[in-house]
Amino acid sequence: MSKLALRTLLGFVAAFVVQAVLRTGFQRLIGTGMLEASGWAAGTRPPGAYMVATVLAALVATALAGSVAALIVRRAPIWHALAYGVLLTTLAGWANRSTLLDSPHPYEWPLILAPLAAMPLGAWLVTRIKPLRNRSSGGPVPS
Repeated sequence: MSKLALRTLLGFVAAFVVQAVLRTGFQRLIGTGMLEASGWAAGTRPPGAYMVATVLAALVATALAGSVAALIVRRAPIWHALAYGVLLTTLAGWANRSTLLDSPHPYEWPLILAPLAAMPLGAWLVTRIKPLRNRSSGGPVPS
């Protein structure tokens, strides 16, 4: 297996783990408390503050996941991050297809689409902060 293929696979696994850990951590540390404080009953619409906080946490988590993937892959990180975002969005949509098609909460679609928007953003931020090196000259690769 080539080094690029190995880094690509490792980047995807790391991006998946980072976004999953951060989103789960947010839900356990903050989300559950927000729902309990509002007296939310299962099956009803969650409070607006919870929905906004959950979507923002998903965007931040996937942007950080894109950044991690870009640092690991080190070659064409924005395209890799976009591919990861498409794959993670597809998997999340497939896993939640019955909820999305039946009666979704207003924040379901933004949660599903978060990796598609935020992972390339995270990769782009990394490439702006730490540009890829041109192998022949040792300088930054032109944009």
